[in-house]
Amino acid sequence: MEHESTARPGRLHLVVDLSEVTFTDGSILAPLCEAWSDCHARDGRVRVVHDTHTTDLVFRYSGLLRHFPAYAGAQDAWEGRTAGDGAPGPVGRRR
Repeated sequence: MEHESTARPGRLHLVVDLSEVTFTDGSILAPLCEAWSDCHARDGRVRVVHDTHTTDLVFRYSGLLRHFPAYAGAQDAWEGRTAGDGAPGPVGRRR
């Protein structure tokens, strides 16, 4: 993923909650990657709540799990606590 040089000023923090999604495939990747690039260029972040095996596989096999680690809930995502992690940490940290 590359930074766009035409990014708008200001931060953007986005939490996407996929916890209620019952079907996931690769079609979620393009919009999430676009949002990640836009937010990252503005010194922001995108965090995705996902707790299903299928969603995890989509991110893992696409090589994007480091950009979109699992968060158990929206509050955890906002605070930077990845699923299975006891403390806030940088985006992409997974134990």
